[in-house]
Amino acid sequence: MQIIQINVDGLPLGAHNYTIVFEDYPGNKRASTIIVSVLLVIPEYIQVTVTSLILMIIGIISVSYVFKRKNKHKN
Repeated sequence: MQIIQINVDGLPLGAHNYTIVFEDYPGNKRASTIIVSVLLVIPEYIQVTVTSLILMIIGIISVSYVFKRKNKHKN
């Protein structure tokens, strides 16, 4: 039995179609097709960081707004 490995590292995003054809000595053939899907996966820690950053920005804007309103009422 012969094993052939195909390196799919570096494929661009999207679906990639591979058809493998097997042929024995008498000439009998069989084909098998696979689709390799390359997806963009954002690591979970980056998602958490982005969410935290957005919440922090909203918090800073809210605190700034409250301080501006308090200073406006003092004058």
